[in-house]
Order: sequence, then structure tokens, then C-alpha cells
Amino acid sequence: MYKLPAGLLDNDIEFFNDPHNPEVCYSLTSGRVQRINENPYINTIIDNDMAHHPEKVEALVQLGYESVEAHREKYCSCCFGAFDLERDVVAGDFKHNEYWPCPKRGSCPVEGKLCNALKVGEGKILSKREIEVLSMAGKCMLDKEIASALGISEETVKIHLKHIREKSGLMNKKDMVLLAHQKNLL
Repeated sequence: MYKLPAGLLDNDIEFFNDPHNPEVCYSLTSGRVQRINENPYINTIIDNDMAHHPEKVEALVQLGYESVEAHREKYCSCCFGAFDLERDVVAGDFKHNEYWPCPKRGSCPVEGKLCNALKVGEGKILSKREIEVLSMAGKCMLDKEIASALGISEETVKIHLKHIREKSGLMNKKDMVLLAHQKNLL
């Protein structure tokens, strides 16, 4: 059985970024795609959630976003930018557990303050390099191919894979492929 995206046939909400411009974020609800700020009901949900997370709003200010409209769009973009099968809003409540591979990872001045880290196992956080290795392992690349692509030794790849296994509790690459798919890294 196939799982449909949130909002396609129900009133839950899926947020996602424009693939050509990550500064633009859309919502999908009740079968309708709208840009953030076009739906008063969604604006109210976002505003209520931002009120409960002033540290995230402060991060938006640090990034130079000033208007409430810009705050809403960037808040959803940073926290829920991937079009995936995880519901971002259910019955009017945000689900704060989404990680998405933002193109600014590793260079964003507010990384981790606004966006979510990639957590595995019992809440253990993967490093940026471990995420890169997991993504490539998820594409069934060989260790030597991963090493070449990242400009590191094959032994370093094996160490990263070991750390991923330790943090996630996974035992083999087949399980890592599944994890990479579940975490939207492919």
C-alpha cells in the first residue's frame, strides 16, 4: 500500500520548498498547493507555533528576516522544507521532528537553532560528514566510491559508517539504505 503525502486528500499540512528557489515555501492541504502567507488558517497555525519558539524567531532576526511574512516563510522552509511523507501539521499542531538536507547545512550561521538536526537511534545526532556518508551509502555506493567523492580515505569512510551504526543501532548497510530513505537523504 502506498502512503500519500499529507494534505493531498486530508486537512493535514505538508510544507515544502520550491526546488528551484529554496527561499520560497509552499503548503499542501485539502488538495491545494499555496505559497506560505496565502492561507489565513495556516498563518495562524504558524504564528502560534512561532510564539512557542522565540529562540527560532530570534534566529530568523539574526538572518535578517524582519517582516512577519518573511518569518513565516523562512520558519517553514528551515524546519520543514522537504516534500516527504511525514505530516508537518496534524490537527492544527506542528510535529517538530523533521530533518531535511538544506543546501546551507554546514555554512548557515544559525544552523541547529532554527532547523532540526538529524537524529537517529535514541536521539543521537549525526555530524554533517556522517550525513554525507549515510546519503551516499543509501545510494548503494561502495566505500571506495564514497571516499573518492568526498576526498577522504576509504578507512575514514569505514570509521564514519561505524559511528553511524553505533549511533543508530543499525547493523548493516542494507539497514542504512532504509534509514537514508526514511530520512529523505536520497
